Amino acid sequence: MIKARPAGFEPATVGLEARSFSAALCRWVTVDVRAIFSWSYETLADEAAARTFRLVAGLHPGPGCTVDAAASLVGVPVSRVRAPLAELTRANLLTEHAPGQYSCHDLLRAYASELCEARDADRDAARHRVLDHYVHSAFAAVAHLHGRIETIALASPRAGVCVTGFAGTDEAMAWFADKRPALLAALDLAADLGLDRHVCWLAGALFVFLHRRGRWHDRAETQRAAVAAARRLGDPVEEARACRNLAAALADLGRFDDAHHHLDAALEQDVPSGQAWTHYFRNLVYGFQGREADALEAARRAHDLFDRLGDEVGQAIALTTSAGTTGAWETTARPLTCASGPWSGIRSSATAPTRPTRGHASPTPASSWATPPGPSPATVRPSTCSGSSATRTPRPAPSRTWEPATTSPATTRPPASTGVTPAPCYVTSIRPPSTRSTPS
Repeated sequence: MIKARPAGFEPATVGLEARSFSAALCRWVTVDVRAIFSWSYETLADEAAARTFRLVAGLHPGPGCTVDAAASLVGVPVSRVRAPLAELTRANLLTEHAPGQYSCHDLLRAYASELCEARDADRDAARHRVLDHYVHSAFAAVAHLHGRIETIALASPRAGVCVTGFAGTDEAMAWFADKRPALLAALDLAADLGLDRHVCWLAGALFVFLHRRGRWHDRAETQRAAVAAARRLGDPVEEARACRNLAAALADLGRFDDAHHHLDAALEQDVPSGQAWTHYFRNLVYGFQGREADALEAARRAHDLFDRLGDEVGQAIALTTSAGTTGAWETTARPLTCASGPWSGIRSSATAPTRPTRGHASPTPASSWATPPGPSPATVRPSTCSGSSATRTPRPAPSRTWEPATTSPATTRPPASTGVTPAPCYVTSIRPPSTRSTPS
């Protein structure tokens, strides 16, 4: 049964009136909310708290700003940003959703962004500082995740940047897991600002973490952004490194043809030392494909180049990889004892790395294939930002895959199958700047 429509009750007219009322309501709500925000903002005691709100809520990339990140945005030591942050939480302009981590509603972020645009002429410098914070903090965390192999030289952070320190592997991985959205947002911000070197650094810092957590698509997208950034920089060495990393990410997704295409591009761009690492990465891709003969040939090419360059660490890695390909542990048992210096006498304590299967088959955390030379990372977490006195109780260093040899390498045997194949650990290290800028 169809009800009769009241006279003069036309759908088109009603729809127009509803839309007009909705638009008027939106205008009223927008004005009212901005006014309410302004009441809280104007109650702030001083300009320090007001500026902290504008920069932290208006400029921080992604959700969840730590105290170190807030100090970097403002350009002051941690000791001088804690009081403004506390005042902002009392004024309900920020929420401390976890100890030392601050966030706010998207409407407050938009309001703070408007204020920052109007009042803070140094906002680009603040953005640059927070990107420096994430780059250097991420590489400080990466130092706990894998060995020192391929070196990346970082520029010194700007004055006023506070760098987060870490006590060990667990803390570094937890930081990456918590800050992943902010790190991805920071990479996008760096690209928007034309800071292509920061794009490459952030992508490189995320490489191992995203692999270990099985974030295959994030890993591929970040490395693709690094390739584009390196090309804009006109830096063939950086481009080749990004192409290698992208190839590994694509191999995790099973896109082997694309992976080999990017490895070919890396060989065209790279210097001899980088070409050796490209052959090493090709060995890993062939290993994922089950092409053992091709994998062994790529490992041998990598070893020959490392040999010509006098890179004993590279030789050790290539020999270990070739041994994993062939299973001939007796004939190539010297890989980790061939290096001199800090690497001398290091070998597998009870197991040897097996040839990885498809990296995307399981997000099982990778076992490190190498141990950083020299002493283990510090077990105290100091912040490099002036004014921070945070320390932590020392904890035992995390267990390592490799330890000093106590028996003849010739006695090493491949482990019995456990049903779990360790994923490869693509290793990169950082050559830190000789000096760090620290706020006074």
